[in-house]
Parts: sequence; structure tokens; C-alpha cells
Amino acid sequence: MKNDELSFKQFKRQFQNEKIDIVGGESTNRPKVSVCITAYNHEKYIKECLDSVLRQKTNFPVEILVGEDNSTDATRAICESYALKYPERITLFLHQDSNKILVRKAAIGRFNFVYNIYQAKGEYIALIDGDDYWKDPLKLQKQADFLDANTSYVACCHNAVIINSEGRQIHQSKLKLKEDRVYSEKELRQGAFLLTLTLMFRNKVRSFPKEFFEVFNGDTFLISLLGSHGKAKYLHNMIPDAYREHEGSIWSSKNQFEQRYVKLLFARILHQYYERINDLDTREYYKHRIESLVMNLISYPKLGKQYSPKKFRTVLSIYLAYQKPYKSKHHAKHFLKHSYYYISSQLSGHNSPTA
Repeated sequence: MKNDELSFKQFKRQFQNEKIDIVGGESTNRPKVSVCITAYNHEKYIKECLDSVLRQKTNFPVEILVGEDNSTDATRAICESYALKYPERITLFLHQDSNKILVRKAAIGRFNFVYNIYQAKGEYIALIDGDDYWKDPLKLQKQADFLDANTSYVACCHNAVIINSEGRQIHQSKLKLKEDRVYSEKELRQGAFLLTLTLMFRNKVRSFPKEFFEVFNGDTFLISLLGSHGKAKYLHNMIPDAYREHEGSIWSSKNQFEQRYVKLLFARILHQYYERINDLDTREYYKHRIESLVMNLISYPKLGKQYSPKKFRTVLSIYLAYQKPYKSKHHAKHFLKHSYYYISSQLSGHNSPTA
């Protein structure tokens, strides 16, 4: 085991500060599929999520692992009631704040997410957040059948509709795909956009790199890691799942600038990771990705309004590291212009002009 790769034992030694209580978990069957649910402040939605998983019809055993992240609402009590009612099907992990991993000073459920995956005993793993739900009671059966029959694939996924906080459908499709699609190993390593709540993958990731605990987009990093184990298939004819957008959603609640900023930090860390493991092709992809994102951010029309001085310094430092503006008159001019816009906007309190 490399020092930079964390086994479950190493993960617990580094991040777990307090004992995790368990409710349920009384099944003695070896599951074929482990369903990993992460829940935090989902009191309005968690019942619908759990019911949709419990409705699954399969010809194989399924374990349901629920990580409850010490919610401030009634989510924990609801999860406990389900685990007590279905102890042979549900294993509930009651997490504590002292174990939470901070990414950019924010607790985003990383300990909860990873703990579920480490605990999964199934041959395959399916993921879902506590505010989403599955619509097809045969979903797990169909996806497991596909992976059984196609051993060169590490994962399969499908589409989802988008619903709002009240459960009303606001978009009939999260993805624009109209037919089946194969994602190569290379595309997965490059962070292909697969919907996490529709994903089923082989239980191949048994250790996580240290960089995994430094990024905001843990699901995209996981997909990248899966690219070392095979390709993936998008199954268009599956009944779409339900992806919920609401104010409490970590990603959808971010504005466009913040999403771009997070993507830039993510690309930088993935570049560092693939450089460390000597995957030069993937490293080069993330280098070009960084260059594109940093140019986009440095030219952002509302520079003064969206950037804090710290964020501006971070973007500029990445810009200097990857764009080398002093090697090109065009880049130097671009760099100086937008630095001037930002400084002027901070002094005057006005937004910078469009690039």
C-alpha cells in the first residue's frame, strides 16, 4: 500500500475522532449490491429516498448503508425509525461532527461518503443522496444484469429528471444524450459527467488517494478513479431517476462563478494526482483543463463582485503557474488588464467591465 493511498484502517486512524454508533445491520446474507445513501438535513425528502430503495425488486441480496451526518433537523430520527423497522436490510451509521472532514473549511459529507464505500460488502455499489429518489423498482436488477454480462465495464449509469423542493418536475432530462453511449477508460479518468444517483459500479476502489480528501467534487474524483478499472456504459432506455434541486443542495446552490472556481481547484488537484502516479496523458488533460478554466475566470465579467481578495490571489497564482504570461505579450497584456480591472473595482466598489 502506497503511503499516499489510504486503506480503511489508515482512513480511520487519520480522520475518525469519535466512535460511530450503528443501528440495524442484522443481515447475514452476502449482498450482491450495496446501496450507499448519504443523508444530511433531508427531513423533507429522506422517506421518499428510502422507500424508493426498499421498493427495489431483485433476485439477489441487497444491503442498504445509510450514513447520517448528524443533521440539525429530524433526518436522524427518521433514519433510525427505518433502520429499526428493517434491521435485516438497513445498516445506519450515526456520524458525529468531530469526524467531519473539512474541504476548503466546509463540511461537505466526505467522511460520510467514503465511510459508506469502505463498508460496502457488495460486488457492486449504487449511490444516492437522501434528497433524491429512484423511480424504477427494477433499476438495481437491470444494472446488475448489465455488469454481470459485460465484464469489461466497471460501471453503468442512466438519466434523471430534475425536480424541485416540492417534488414537481422542472426538467424532463438532466442529460442531453438520446441513445446508449460508451465512456472509455480515458474519458472516465478525465472526469466524465455521469449522474451519481444513477451510477452502479464494481466494488474495485478499496483505497482512496490523499488528494481525494482535498477536493470538493468527490463523486467526479471517484469516477476518475474508476477509469483505472474499465469503461462505463450509459443506458438510455432505463427509467430516469429523480434528481432534486433545492436551496440545501451543496452544488446547485452555488452561483456560476463559484462552480467555475471549484472546478479550477479540482482540476489543479487532479493534475497533481496524475502527475504523482505518473499518468502523463491524464496529467496533460488536466493541465489543459486548468488553462481553459483559469482564462475563463480571469476574464470573468463580474470580477470585482464575485472575487474575494483571497480567491483572486488563488486564481492569479494558478494563472501564473500554468499560463506563464511573461512568456507571451498577449498573455502579459491579458494578465495586466484584468488585474487592473479587479484592483480598480475593489477600490471603487464597482464591477469590472466585460472582457
